[in-house]
Amino acid sequence: MAEMIAKIWYGNLAPIEHFGEHSREMHDLERLMQRNQEALERLLDEPAQKAFERYNNAVQEYQLLSIEQAFGDGFAVGIMLLAEASSRAERLQD
Repeated sequence: MAEMIAKIWYGNLAPIEHFGEHSREMHDLERLMQRNQEALERLLDEPAQKAFERYNNAVQEYQLLSIEQAFGDGFAVGIMLLAEASSRAERLQD
């Protein structure tokens, strides 16, 4: 387990890329978001485009932090489940 944690820490393993599959629904939604963003950018004047770009950057940063938090929370829950299962297994053996 320590080897896998080290791989995650050093960026050599991205669990979302290796263990999760992006659904067709997510791919379709990503394409729709991209098309809508491009359409909106064509309608905006330069000052509005710059504001929109700043907004998108903030949203992307928020999403990244949310994903990192969700990963950490999920990892912590997994460890708690493992600890509880291990504790129960020890009690059953006694």
